[in-house]
Amino acid sequence: MNEGDKVVARYDDGRLLKGYLRGFTSDEAAVIITEATTGSEHTIPLDELKALFYVKTFEGSSHHRDKRVYSVGKKKGRKVYVQFYDREKMMGFLEADIGPDKITSFLKPDGKTKGFFFIPADTEGNNTKVYVVWKAVMDITSLP
Repeated sequence: MNEGDKVVARYDDGRLLKGYLRGFTSDEAAVIITEATTGSEHTIPLDELKALFYVKTFEGSSHHRDKRVYSVGKKKGRKVYVQFYDREKMMGFLEADIGPDKITSFLKPDGKTKGFFFIPADTEGNNTKVYVVWKAVMDITSLP
């Protein structure tokens, strides 16, 4: 049953689905997730999601608080701060390599892409990568 990336799909209404992602690329309109507990397959339109959280474990840690700092070391990509409409905030790196001349246009959704990949700055957290759905983003800021 555990084929594919381990993810937690967070719907824009707050619901969660924990399972295994099947072959997702950012230009698709929906994701297919096999639920971890039941093995049921769910096709979820991206328009219903806030984000897909690629996780280390489904349980996570209720004691861990995300660090909102960039550690000194190897640059992973363009630094960004993301705030969702539900007020959750994340700091991290855009997975895409976007030059300074293109960042302004990237930060304004064009309607062609549903979202973008994001690597959290806190490497000790449960999230290893996040696919952020544009319509759930209240603010995104490029940082120096």
